[in-house]
Amino acid sequence: AGQTYRISVAAGNKCLEIKNGVPDDGALLQQWQCTDAAWQRYTLTPSGNGLHSLVSAHTGRCLEIRNGTTAQQTQAQQWQCTGAPWQQWRLNASGNGTYQIINNTSGLCLANQNAGTANGTPIVQETCADTTTKQWLFTPAG
Repeated sequence: AGQTYRISVAAGNKCLEIKNGVPDDGALLQQWQCTDAAWQRYTLTPSGNGLHSLVSAHTGRCLEIRNGTTAQQTQAQQWQCTGAPWQQWRLNASGNGTYQIINNTSGLCLANQNAGTANGTPIVQETCADTTTKQWLFTPAG
């Protein structure tokens, strides 16, 4: 078991969340104004070799990239935790207390798509870069 956080992107300060709080496998990830909603809270669970899984406090499902695809702009989703490599993430410190969230299979970073700051902007994987669209702040959330 690990610590539970709200995870917000530096570009726009919106939080990672499950779209509409849907509990099902395949529910997509988006950003939204930060609230106390359970679907904006994730438990960072160490899985060895410097990797972590991000488990939704709302659904108990893991943040993943569907089927481990390496395609740019693939939207992140949740799925039953299986220990699959595409459910594993590496955190890379990127300044100002933020981290890049790097998928273990694709090597790509979680980002808010097209640097969008609006509620509902999809959370996708993109080539890692030192930009605020790929810098995430982990705020302890009980």
